[in-house]
Amino acid sequence: MKIYKTDNNLATLFFNSFFNHKDTSFKRYIFGHNQYSKNIIKVLLDNKIECDGIIDDFTTNQYYEVKDYKIPIIKVNDLVPHSLSNKSIDKSPLCIKVVVVVTSQTKSAIAKIQSISNDSTLIDLEYIDYFALQRASRESANLKLLELEFFDAFKCNHLHKNVSTWEDFRLDYLNHKNKYQEIFDRLQDEESKSQFEKIINFRLNSDYSFMKDFDFIPQEQYFEDFYDIDNVRYFFDIGAYRGETSLEFVKRNNLYQYIYYFEPDRQNFIIAKQNIESKLKNTKGFNVGLANTDDLTFFCSDSTSGHIISDINKMNNLNNHFEIQLCKLDTLLQEGKIEILDSVLDGGGLMLIKVDIESVEIEALKGMQRFITKYRPMIAICVYHSFDDFYKIPELVFSIRCDYKMYFRHYSSGLTESVMFFI
Repeated sequence: MKIYKTDNNLATLFFNSFFNHKDTSFKRYIFGHNQYSKNIIKVLLDNKIECDGIIDDFTTNQYYEVKDYKIPIIKVNDLVPHSLSNKSIDKSPLCIKVVVVVTSQTKSAIAKIQSISNDSTLIDLEYIDYFALQRASRESANLKLLELEFFDAFKCNHLHKNVSTWEDFRLDYLNHKNKYQEIFDRLQDEESKSQFEKIINFRLNSDYSFMKDFDFIPQEQYFEDFYDIDNVRYFFDIGAYRGETSLEFVKRNNLYQYIYYFEPDRQNFIIAKQNIESKLKNTKGFNVGLANTDDLTFFCSDSTSGHIISDINKMNNLNNHFEIQLCKLDTLLQEGKIEILDSVLDGGGLMLIKVDIESVEIEALKGMQRFITKYRPMIAICVYHSFDDFYKIPELVFSIRCDYKMYFRHYSSGLTESVMFFI
């Protein structure tokens, strides 16, 4: 596996200008609104620098209020008129600098900014992605921006730890280069090796150029031509959310025997049940969280993610919390709540397990060890929630069964949707 060291000179120039309180020759905007935009705004205000606006197409809020400031929130198509609203009358283009903090569908966000830049002669627009800007801050002696974060709040909250970051990954890579190389060497096809190498270099360099060949393609996630989807008879949708993956599976295979789906969030489970059972036959849903224990716990969620509440005393301060059942897949099988017909598998039928459960993938795998040992299901499992998933998840799978072939695919133009396949 080749590891590159790329320069970040242009990002450093942008960084030094954007955070220079003496430079008033341009307007400052941030594309996207998340923890990174809030951190940038805090740094700007702490240094007495004005933020001219936040670009966000997905909110109805008109302002972001912080301290004594009301920062306008505008739509991307309003960037040019908003920036020109207080411009003095002259013929020179207005200079605008935009930091893109979108970290999942990054390519789409950058394309929108590029389109505005290309279509308008009234502005001179420069932009930078947050990956490069954050690296520039690491290399700066005076000013540090928030590190890029992984998606393991679910697990870290339960363990009383902070969410892991790209710094954790960089340190882990330095300490375990051999493990990453072993995973690379074990990948079965050149596409897997190419994608894996690019994601590793992207994380190490914070250089978005490594992502130019990736797109956000959720409808294709988990479904690849290196396994025989036509013969999958049992599909396990673990982390079903609202049923989207089960519906995509059936588009590719309507000869399945049974679909089992699992979703701990109560509201999402209700929607998944409606979406799946109103359209598909032979399905069974479980409003549980798969783990390595059979126990009750408390769960806090929003519309897209959730986490276990480790401190019961904090529940009164949380709005959307409720009790959930954790259980092992092995237990459900033992209790007869999941039925697998040996005759179907003996006749050449296959089994596919998809796992996407907010950083609890390893615990879920531990809770299905007997299941994996007995049936050898194909597994498509997300490996982007924690900084060390790239090797810890394969190590666990191969410790259960050593006869799998491993593949890797990435399904977004940013941080999310890296999947390991065990076939």
